[in-house]
Amino acid sequence: QRDYFGAHTYERTDQPRGKFFHLDWPDPARPQHEM
Repeated sequence: QRDYFGAHTYERTDQPRGKFFHLDWPDPARPQHEM
């Protein structure tokens, strides 16, 4: 459940290295935020 509370970020393969993202799981639209 750590992901649900925002403990993890991830890098996307279609973005430059070093750009991290987080998915807002509690929101039904599941918006992706750049960190």
